[in-house]
Formats: sequence, structure tokens, C-alpha cells
Amino acid sequence: MLLTALLSAFLTLTPWVDLQRGDLCVRLCDPGTYYQGTRFDWAGVFRSVEYRGESYCDEWFDNPDPLKNDNVCGPSEEFHGCIGYDETPVGGVFLKVGVGYLVKESDAPYDWLHTYKIADGGKWNVRHTASKAVFSQNLPGNYIYRKAVELTGPDSFVIAHQLRNTGADTLKLRQYCHNLFTFGLSTVGPERMVEWDYPFAGTWREDNIHAVKDSTRIWMESPMETGQKSYIGDLTVTVPQPGGYGFTLHCGEKSVSVHSDSPMSSSVFWSSWRVFCPEPFIDIVIPPGKTHRWKVEYRFGE
Repeated sequence: MLLTALLSAFLTLTPWVDLQRGDLCVRLCDPGTYYQGTRFDWAGVFRSVEYRGESYCDEWFDNPDPLKNDNVCGPSEEFHGCIGYDETPVGGVFLKVGVGYLVKESDAPYDWLHTYKIADGGKWNVRHTASKAVFSQNLPGNYIYRKAVELTGPDSFVIAHQLRNTGADTLKLRQYCHNLFTFGLSTVGPERMVEWDYPFAGTWREDNIHAVKDSTRIWMESPMETGQKSYIGDLTVTVPQPGGYGFTLHCGEKSVSVHSDSPMSSSVFWSSWRVFCPEPFIDIVIPPGKTHRWKVEYRFGE
């Protein structure tokens, strides 16, 4: 009995949640384990995705550090910016949805790449079955956040979100996803492409390397070298998006199709020599006492 109890306690504390359905295997991280930074949402942090025995996302960086702002893999989401930083005195706390109350350390402007001290992360809960994991965070007097990652078929999963405003003020948020797919850690080159469901427009940054675009696609003309990056800002679709935004990432014969039930307010595109990432943003407004729901589907192919 004692051995059984100890084993049960150990399994409860393990930092991983492994999901599998058919050829699709997803490994997720418990909140505050693999990732302890204060930039990305702690709910449903991805560690790896495999489909038909091939890696689609894994670590894209060297020297993993849980406190680093981007020590995350795969579809990594952030509630962009924060709430209450400018009016908070040094030593006080401000709100980062999906993380909790953070301590303002100085009069310097908010730095989204900095890891702040967490004053109150609320109460986290994780439940899972063989093919679904549900992460929830309750920050009393502010919000209740729930994210479910469910393998909906042998080649697909859905990330479903539910955010309830339990505070006194309207929540006005921008949320986005950094789609950090590595496709086996191959160097980014001409085999990488993203194709949007609708025509788009965007502006290249001056230091852009190798990336080109037409009205619906972005791709690489030549292989990137270590340390090189590409970036497009203010990327917007030029026609309405009935049913939400959609795009497909390609890497040779591998592909990931992404579809959301929310319209995209804007996007950026960012690439390093290891990952090739469209980052769609959505706008969220939640009055006190109300709940907002949205979801994104990922479908894998070869």
C-alpha cells in the first residue's frame, strides 16, 4: 500500500503529460516546470509533437533554461503585453494573463523579454486522459482561465480556450501564437513555406534575410545560416475571414494546417535558422462576469 501511494504521488508530480491517438503523439508540460518565464502562457506548454514517428516540434534552441523568455516549443501562446504596469509603483504588482501577478522591479518600461518575479500565480490544476489534457488557472478577483489540448483524430489536435472575467473591469487583450515548428530540427531553407488561406499584405524589416512573398505565400529562397533571421511586421489579410483565419506550414513533404474560429486582427512572420513562424494575433474583449471562448485546430500531413 505504501509503495502504491508513493508511486501515485510521484506520477502526480511528473512534469510531463503525454497524449497519443493513432500516429500522433504530443508531450505537454505541467505549469511552472519546463517553462518558468513570464512571457508565454503557462497553460499547455508544448514540449514535443511527433506524427508517424517523425518530429514536428522539439527544442529549437541550445542550452535550455526554464527561466529564459522563449524556452518553449511548438504552438506557444502569449497574452501580449500586460495589465496595469505603467500605473503600478516600483515594488507593486501588475497582471500578466496566463502567468499571474508579477512584481514591477524598476521604473523602466515593461520588457516582454524579461523574466519578472511572480508574486501570485493563482491556483493551477491539470487533468488529463489518454488523448486530452485540461489546464486551468484561477486568479481570484481577476479571471478563471481554462485551456484544453485534445487529440481529435489520428492526425489532428485542437487547442480550446475559455477565459472568464471575474474582476471588476473589462479585460481588453491581444493573444497570439508563436508557431515554433522545427520539422526535425532541419535548417530553415527553400523547403519551408507558409501559405495563407486569404491574400495578405505586410512590411519587411530592413534586416530581412532570404525570405520572399507573393499575395498568399512566404518562403525561403536559400538556406539560412546560424544567427540569421527574417521578419515581416503588420501582416494583415486583405479580405474578410469568414470562420476565422487559416494557413498551412510546409517543410518538404511534411505539412501542418492551422485553422482558428477567430478572425485575425494582424500578424507577424518571424524566422530564425531553425524555425519558420507565422504569428497570428486575435483581439479579445471580456466584460466583467462574461466568458470568451476560442479554439485553434492543427492538422498534420506528409
